[in-house]
Amino acid sequence: MVYTILELLWTFSIVLESVAIVPQLLMLSRTSKDKSIISHYLFAMGSYKALYILNWIYRYKESNFYDPIVVVAGIVETIITFCGYLSIFIEPKAKSGPIRVVVTDAAGELAYSLIFKIANGEVFGTQQVILHLIDEPSAMEVLEGVCMEIDDLALPLVKGYVKTSKLEVAFKNVDAAFLLGTMPNSESKEKKDFLSSNVKTFKLLGEALDKFASKDVKVLVVANPANTNALICSLNAPTIPKENFTAMTRLDQNRAQSAIAIYLGLCVSNIKNVTIWGNQSSTHFPDVFNASVQSCDSSTSVYDAIKNTKWLEDDFIKIIQSREAAVIQARKKLSAMSAAKAAVDHMHDWWFGTADGTWVSMGIISDGSYGVPKDLFYSMPVMIYKKQWTIVQGLKITSFAKNKLDLAAKELIYEKEEALEVCNPCCVLLLPDCKT
Repeated sequence: MVYTILELLWTFSIVLESVAIVPQLLMLSRTSKDKSIISHYLFAMGSYKALYILNWIYRYKESNFYDPIVVVAGIVETIITFCGYLSIFIEPKAKSGPIRVVVTDAAGELAYSLIFKIANGEVFGTQQVILHLIDEPSAMEVLEGVCMEIDDLALPLVKGYVKTSKLEVAFKNVDAAFLLGTMPNSESKEKKDFLSSNVKTFKLLGEALDKFASKDVKVLVVANPANTNALICSLNAPTIPKENFTAMTRLDQNRAQSAIAIYLGLCVSNIKNVTIWGNQSSTHFPDVFNASVQSCDSSTSVYDAIKNTKWLEDDFIKIIQSREAAVIQARKKLSAMSAAKAAVDHMHDWWFGTADGTWVSMGIISDGSYGVPKDLFYSMPVMIYKKQWTIVQGLKITSFAKNKLDLAAKELIYEKEEALEVCNPCCVLLLPDCKT
């Protein structure tokens, strides 16, 4: 049998049409959270192809017409479409048994505020947890006291805990990781020294995650410089998707929402979609241009509600950017209670998703959106569905905001270059008794 070019092209088009729905299904699953729209679309598509099958049966009976390529391709497309339709209503099953959650610097003050919230269900809901608590050998006595308090809490969600100074023990099969605690950035330390110390630490943490953790582990880097620490950690865990690493900028988002709420005399819950762009440093940009004030079924932009552009683009930004320094000056210590709450908010939303029409800020691997250079860990607005984040697209970026975004990107590029320079010869162990 001789096939012409036209016949081959026609056959190829029929086969291509039968599988063209697959990338659409993948796109819909990542970018849309409105199940009704997706389901109606897929049901209509499936019904359209199913009716074709009925037509082919009729034509075969009436005129003995039968084209195997068309029929098989049509059946395949119908099955794929209806499988996609059914998958919309199938929620992923929770992991059977407890999940394992590692907290580094577990004897520290931030961990002390955080561990209770994890154990009490504020992060993972009613999911039972096994806590993996790691710190330096010199902190084991303090960590023993923390574990005694976990026992005394008598919380039903705590299935058990592991206290250790060994990476291979701490990161074994963990499903979620809170990476806390690094060398303080004191005035006596140059920024390069600060980066150097943290790069060495997070290189080892990345290697430990790669070797011992679940490949679907969700990693939250809290320790500053959080964005660059997340980058180094991800580079040293090549078998774990880079999308599974995030840096925390939720504390700055919470601070910004609170400042707007206080200014307006409203509850924080009335303020939606504040965005933190850039680095977890004094260059980050708290952006409220696309944020809104919700009250009594109405929505107003923050700019319209406040009616003070000068304050929003000057004093407000300075307040948020310098808030950590102000807390340290007043408290003589780093913020712990509010940082723990922000870590809880971050991981909870990653685990359970964001509400329709809202987004949160996370330091995530850049794909070039909004002109941010690729492969930087950069804070952006994201929506989350089924534990997968997606960058919010189409937000208006003013020229004022663009300058702020570029400034943060410039700082992160510098940090990345300095960190990679340190990372290559890195051979320092995180813990004296830890062999990875």
